[in-house]
Amino acid sequence: MTFSHDGLRDSLTHLAAPPYFYENLRRELATAERNNSHFTLIRFQLHNIPNVDQTPDQDSIYEVAILSFAEIIKSATRA
Repeated sequence: MTFSHDGLRDSLTHLAAPPYFYENLRRELATAERNNSHFTLIRFQLHNIPNVDQTPDQDSIYEVAILSFAEIIKSATRA
C-alpha cells in the first residue's frame, strides 16, 4: 500500500490512509459522544477477487474491483 505525498490518502483508491482514517474515526466518535448522537461504522470485506497476473499495459481484475468499490464508497459517503 502506498500513500499520497501528504500521507492522507491511499495512492491507488484515494480513500483515507489508515492513520488518517483512524484519527478521523476517533474525532467522529468523540463528536457523537459529546452530542449524544448515533454513529455507524460499516466494515466491508471483499472476498473471492482473483489476483490474476496481468500484462504491463493491463490492470488486474483485483485492481479493477478495488477501484470500482472505492468509487462506489466515495460517491455514497463522506469519504
